[in-house]
Amino acid sequence: MAPPTVHDLRDALRRAKSNRVTPAVPSENSSPGPAYAVARGAPSMPAPLSPAARELLRRLGAHTLRHTAARFPHVVEAIARDWADPHRMHATLDALMYDERGGRAGFPPDVLLELAELRDCYERCVAPRTARGR
Repeated sequence: MAPPTVHDLRDALRRAKSNRVTPAVPSENSSPGPAYAVARGAPSMPAPLSPAARELLRRLGAHTLRHTAARFPHVVEAIARDWADPHRMHATLDALMYDERGGRAGFPPDVLLELAELRDCYERCVAPRTARGR
């Protein structure tokens, strides 16, 4: 199955705005993956961003991950950590965009749109995926 395009994601965001989803508790049998590592490190209160994350935001531009940085700084930290390794970065972006654990509420539409645009930009300009998908 081909990954969704930015247009598919925008359509999904429009549909998600009209449907409120309540978060579900992950099952005990779910296996931890990249999304688990990102979510597990989520602080209860937003922490200040590391110098590497601030530098990434500066290089990307002021508005690129504005909502993500404000509400999910641990996601920006994960992106900054994996930016230089295309294989890890593709895995991190996939884990953020696709629910691998099941029953997750997902990101708010504005954050999801920022992540989708970053994923598209990374794949076009920084490190295109190979024919094998990574």
